[in-house]
Order: sequence, then C-alpha cells, then structure tokens
Amino acid sequence: MGSKEMGTKLIQKALLEQKIKVRMDTLKERGPEQTEKDPILRKLRADLRKLNNRIQAIESVKKTYEKVRLEREKRLAEKQREKEKPVEDTGPSKRQQKKETKKQERVKKAIEKKESRGQA
Repeated sequence: MGSKEMGTKLIQKALLEQKIKVRMDTLKERGPEQTEKDPILRKLRADLRKLNNRIQAIESVKKTYEKVRLEREKRLAEKQREKEKPVEDTGPSKRQQKKETKKQERVKKAIEKKESRGQA
C-alpha cells in the first residue's frame, strides 16, 4: 500500500472488499459465531479502515490544492485587471503644488526687486 495515487487506492479497496466478502462466505458456512472472532477477517477490516482513511487524506490534499489554485488564479486575475485599468491623472501632488507656489513667489519677488531698482 505504498502508492499515494487515488486510482491505486480504489483498486486496493475493491480487492479488500472482495477478500472480505469471500472470507465472510467461508465463515458463514462454518457458523455464525466464527465471523466475530476470526483474526483474518478483523485484519482485513482494519486494512480497509486504514485504506479509507488514506483515501480521505488524498481527497483532502486535492481539495486544498484546488483551493490554493483558485486563490492564485483569482489574485492573478485581479493583478491583470489592475494593469488594464487606465491610470487616472490626478494632477500634481500636494508637494509638487507647494514647490510650484514657492517658485512663483520667488519669481514675483525677483520681478518686484528689479522694478524697485529701476525706479530708484
């Protein structure tokens, strides 16, 4: 039972169920009280339980991988939409606006200084 593939586990499960059925038929011929105490039958049922647990674990892992794959696709789609959106021109930032007003004020002062020198 070393395989981790679902198909292999299902085949193994079918074989175990068949072995259990054959063993039950054999024990019924001997007597009804034999089925409860038979060690071979108990071993087969234990193997079947282990196999069912392993199948559930494989399904759980597949489900987890599927969730991760869907999340990844969702994130990639969002990134793609972000890239496709046109960038809105909001104009200059507050810092740029402040720089521009200071520059205009300096130019204004320089002009006033020139005019005051020219008049004097």
